[in-house]
Amino acid sequence: MGDKKADSQARAELLGQLLNAVGESSYMLVHGDGRDSKYLVMLRVTDDQLKELSASWKREPAAVAVGPLKFLPLSLEAGAQPGDVPAALYDAAAQRWTGSIAVRRFK
Repeated sequence: MGDKKADSQARAELLGQLLNAVGESSYMLVHGDGRDSKYLVMLRVTDDQLKELSASWKREPAAVAVGPLKFLPLSLEAGAQPGDVPAALYDAAAQRWTGSIAVRRFK
């Protein structure tokens, strides 16, 4: 698989399939529409899980709220850590997405 824009969906789907294979329930976020869509795999997390992760990672992972649920994004960008979301997709200061999104359970 390459690193071209068109491969972002294929890479995200592969990660989702790998997570499902090990028993994790993953979600797929689609940002934008058409050819400009960006894909992001996310894991649903609770506040307790975020506290545990903060303690073990020695940093607070950024959870993203989508409605009443919280998710840990798994960006496939080079150098990204769990919880990182590209600024082009999410404005962390305003806690808002920069475009329309759709979230669905990955199957």
